[in-house]
Amino acid sequence: MRKTDWGVLIVLGFCIIGALPQLLSSSVPIGTNHERYVFRAAEVAQSIREGRLYPRWTDEALGGYGAPIPHYLPPLTGFLPALIDLTLLNDPAAAVSASFVIANCIAGVSLYALITRKAGSVAATCAAILYVFNPMIAVTVPLRLGDLTLALGAALLPCLLWALDCLCQRRSAVDFSAVVLSSAALILLDARFAAAGFCAGLLLIFLNISRHQKIPALLVTSAAALGMGIASFYWLPALVESSAVRWYPPDIAPTYLVHWQSLFSTPLAADPNVLNNLPEFTLGFTPLLVLPIALLALRRREAERRLYGLALLAALALASASLISGGSYWFLIPSTLCFAIAGASVAALSTDLPKLLKHILPVALCSVAIAGALQPLLAAAAPLNAPTGLRDFSSQAALSFEQRGYGTAILSIGAALPATISSDYIVSSESLSNQLNSAGSKTTILSGRAQIGLISSSAHDLRLQVESFTPLSLEMLTAAFPGWTARFSGTEIALRSPSESHLLALDLPRGARGELWLTLDSTLPRLIAWLATWTAVITSVFITLRWKGVDSAVIRGPNLLTAFEARFFTILLFAVACVLLLVRVFPEAAKGISARAADSSIGREQATSIRSDSGLELTAYDLETTAVQSGSSLDLTLYWRTLRPLDVNYRTQIAFQDRSSGRIDTLTSTRHPGDLPTTRWQPRRTVIDRWRISIPNSLSPGNYDLVLAVFSCDFGCETRQSLTFFTLDGTLVGQLYALPSEITIISG
Repeated sequence: MRKTDWGVLIVLGFCIIGALPQLLSSSVPIGTNHERYVFRAAEVAQSIREGRLYPRWTDEALGGYGAPIPHYLPPLTGFLPALIDLTLLNDPAAAVSASFVIANCIAGVSLYALITRKAGSVAATCAAILYVFNPMIAVTVPLRLGDLTLALGAALLPCLLWALDCLCQRRSAVDFSAVVLSSAALILLDARFAAAGFCAGLLLIFLNISRHQKIPALLVTSAAALGMGIASFYWLPALVESSAVRWYPPDIAPTYLVHWQSLFSTPLAADPNVLNNLPEFTLGFTPLLVLPIALLALRRREAERRLYGLALLAALALASASLISGGSYWFLIPSTLCFAIAGASVAALSTDLPKLLKHILPVALCSVAIAGALQPLLAAAAPLNAPTGLRDFSSQAALSFEQRGYGTAILSIGAALPATISSDYIVSSESLSNQLNSAGSKTTILSGRAQIGLISSSAHDLRLQVESFTPLSLEMLTAAFPGWTARFSGTEIALRSPSESHLLALDLPRGARGELWLTLDSTLPRLIAWLATWTAVITSVFITLRWKGVDSAVIRGPNLLTAFEARFFTILLFAVACVLLLVRVFPEAAKGISARAADSSIGREQATSIRSDSGLELTAYDLETTAVQSGSSLDLTLYWRTLRPLDVNYRTQIAFQDRSSGRIDTLTSTRHPGDLPTTRWQPRRTVIDRWRISIPNSLSPGNYDLVLAVFSCDFGCETRQSLTFFTLDGTLVGQLYALPSEITIISG
């Protein structure tokens, strides 16, 4: 009986336009989390094909010895693209790109549905456009970070708020189920977003409190509890069995910092001359316009002014939290959501204006928001800037990815690795790794004689045909973990794990002949967790089917978009779509955008003329300051490039050298330059290497040089082979290069 809701169709169109670079991309960018999520999706899809619906083991990790990474990894970011891969696309890379598009659409439409109930379709359309075209949502998360977790978090937060608001207002069975499912999805996504959703839900409940309406506290609590129960299959075993693994720091851990100087700046397009365009953690300049608009709207007496005021306070608080914490840039996602909700107040502010201005003001604010993110979107949509990356995401490619020194394929950049093998064993496992590569059956005979043949092998199962001629002690080249069981000819046999290797081992008597089956079975915590999950699912279905409440579908609040209002937003939608498609059709038009981005990226860096004997070259550096207090930190950016492809992964280390005594002090940790292994570098493309060097209080005041060394090294970098530096005219510099700028340490 209701008229057509043109607003939701317009918002959906803007969401698809905002995700156009993902739709048009035909390759996977290197050095971002995007390729890690593709490996993760491919692994989950392969596990489902093998009949294991919920994987708990990665066989390719640690050089092939395996690790229980999926057991401790939130599963949603793996299962969503894996299901798309299995059912629709048969391409894990395209499935991950489709997941980004789906997340963008859910984010915009769910926020539109939430604000429509509170303030009408004009305000809701503005809020959705401000949200999906914010630089964090449109540029930084999908294009610079490639982080599907943040993208889905940005989608599920407004989805939970919409479902919770519907439950408080209508109390229908559909709303109850929506709260249950969105709560479970947030828990299965990331604990940070689950906590943020819980806090945002409390604020929304506070907004719904009034004298004439009681909050259904029991319904809300029951829905949240059932959501947690449905997610039990993941978090309960991971929590109970957390002591079964050791957490090793990542080999690649970028230092991402949020600076107040760039928090409200306009993002730049990707520089085609730069291999690793660093993420810009900025909210754009639109929040600076939203702030006075929301403050003016608070002076009015509309019922939704509490919503705008609370959203504005939360946005400022979350942005401040990201600045204070420095590296917690994920706070900017809920901050963006709150700024978008506060920006919806432009509809209330325009009610007193003449008719034409009343419709133009919301569209004008949306146009400004889109313009702030349009430059990098245009550059990303152009085929000339399409990045080249991996094509193969099979299990063999995942193993090769790690062996090349790129990190664990399915782990996000900067994530710790859960493993059961000790660090000492990893360091000394080179010979065993060679044996693993040459052993087709993933076994080694510790004592005795036997004949072993491989029947089948998968991530969670290994079947062998074994015949022992003498008493046999057999070591499986698989790391130990609770749940591994062994059966020989249908009879379960004991497994042991020698402390010196932390691998699985077993003993067979002389003359044993039959099939040996090694499989990862369930454990008591996992059985209890699945029981809790199915109990919560059945309870949710039962409550939904037996619902006795009144299911009203009437939207409370102002009317939907009028035809006149819809025309304004539709014109804006087609204008943005035409601009993006024209850049795609005529890629030469993007060269000017890329050139301006390259010119804008030139700052106050100082050029150098230092090369190494490997072809690695330091072209420039940028030092934040030359006078710094002890106990603080110093920001340094190095600009590298290589003149030819490199076949070795080099690392860098920086130290302070006293200018008077020549003493080396305060060595930093070793890391890949630009957090990108040098074997992945492309010749003559700049790699930006950003450092934040902590200066201890023990460092004596005085004048120092910053010296850096570049070397190849083994695991742990106990053995190093340093590069030698030269100037362009061939003058020998040595194995340590001192930056020309003198650093003065001031007593704190």
